[in-house]
Amino acid sequence: MEKENPFKKVGHPPKEVPEALKQKVMKEVASVKLLMDFAVLFTSNYKNTLDGLFLTKHTLKKNK
Repeated sequence: MEKENPFKKVGHPPKEVPEALKQKVMKEVASVKLLMDFAVLFTSNYKNTLDGLFLTKHTLKKNK
């Protein structure tokens, strides 16, 4: 009564992937990684950057 899992058959036997497909996938991965880096730069680090900027100005005024 137990059913065979069809996902265990995926990738067996292993087959070689065409080089053009590998390059296309790697380009897409690199593009997504770049977009993620930009998102992190302009979102989570934005507050820290502004805090550092204002803290620096405040510190400079006290030292004068």
